[in-house]
Amino acid sequence: MTLDEMLLEQQNAAKQAKFFTERDKELRTMIYSLAFDGLDDGSQHSTPLGNGYILKGKRPVAYKLSGDVDGALEKIAAIGNEGSFIADRLVKWKPELSLTEYKALTDEQRKMIDPCVTTTPGLPTIEVVEPK
Repeated sequence: MTLDEMLLEQQNAAKQAKFFTERDKELRTMIYSLAFDGLDDGSQHSTPLGNGYILKGKRPVAYKLSGDVDGALEKIAAIGNEGSFIADRLVKWKPELSLTEYKALTDEQRKMIDPCVTTTPGLPTIEVVEPK
């Protein structure tokens, strides 16, 4: 297969993937709404379909923190004997590498942190720019 043929096939596959990803989302949303209308989100539900088949569904609920999280945790920590213990466990602090700072490190500094850094190659991006 030539490069041109691969590029055309990849572009076609990308268009189809986008269409089918969006269609899948639409259909899953409609099916869930019909089968599990009025049931709690975030919980697993099931309903029989016939011939022994069962439809299982779950609509996850995403939780995101914003605002004065530190202030809220301080208030919780101040309540009762367990408050501090609860506040410490309530929010998980995930370390995240600042790529800007990492790239600015000296060789000596980088050697210190590199054992903690794992890199994996991502999916390449390609773009065919149409002539104007």
